[in-house]
Amino acid sequence: MIGSILFLTASFGPFLRYEIEYRLFVLSGKKYAIDSTNGTTNTGLIQAIFSHSETIFIKPIDSNFDIIIPKIGLNERIIDNVDSNNVQAVEDSLKIGVGRARGTAYPDQYGNMYLFAHSSTNVLSIDRYNAVFTLLRDMKDGDLVYVFYKGKEYTYQIYTQIIVSPNDTKDITFNAPYPQITLQTCDPPGFDINRLLLKAKLI
Repeated sequence: MIGSILFLTASFGPFLRYEIEYRLFVLSGKKYAIDSTNGTTNTGLIQAIFSHSETIFIKPIDSNFDIIIPKIGLNERIIDNVDSNNVQAVEDSLKIGVGRARGTAYPDQYGNMYLFAHSSTNVLSIDRYNAVFTLLRDMKDGDLVYVFYKGKEYTYQIYTQIIVSPNDTKDITFNAPYPQITLQTCDPPGFDINRLLLKAKLI
């Protein structure tokens, strides 16, 4: 019994921690906003909760390629040109940021840019990048996503959220006739059963 409890805690602890931190952040009434000149690079949810300021200003970690989602306090480098069919390449990219799939669009191009971080089926390999992306479940239509690319800021607005099977790739390979991004994580957290996709158009 104790062993089972310890196993579950080790397996889902990262997800629960981020979920609890996010709920406390929401209850605190604080919010994140972008200020690329005066912000801090990466203020965690707990730091934000205990900050004296009502608004926590953040700036990209790497303005050459970075993603910021103020609602959930996400601020991570985008690792470019990742072969999404290569498991090792995906895992390596997630150790240092969020992956952009090879062959998908860039922010300054028409088409779909596919960005991913996934929930691992191997509980021993769960890390902060996997856990952070599970907070995508808290995003709603109309929420904003910011991508910094070559020093320029691109603002996207979420317009749909869908759950698909791992074999259903049409929404990832879709060649959009406008600039958009598709964010992906596994669903439910910690399992490789389905994929949660969030689509956002450039505004």
